[in-house]
Amino acid sequence: YCCLIYMALMPLAPLVGFLSLLFQYVNDKWMLLRYCRRPSVVQNAEAALEGLMRMRFVLPWLLPIMMVYFLRPCFKNTGALSIATVLALLPGIVLILVPINRLA
Repeated sequence: YCCLIYMALMPLAPLVGFLSLLFQYVNDKWMLLRYCRRPSVVQNAEAALEGLMRMRFVLPWLLPIMMVYFLRPCFKNTGALSIATVLALLPGIVLILVPINRLA
């Protein structure tokens, strides 16, 4: 639909949009019917639990770091951002240091 907005600037935009949607449809259909299959090894709840454990160690550090990365241009005084980052890292430190059996 974005192609229709820019049609006044580029008259071939609807054609480009239509061709890209057509290519996406054909590609998705081919991938679904030919390439994507069921996994050869049946996965059970252990894979989900392992993923949750990894998220427990990654997210508490990743989110504050990304907060600094994306919000730094918005702050003139980076001291306020530093305080917010430290406050956001504190729950992450607690989640990593406390054993998971204590939290459940």
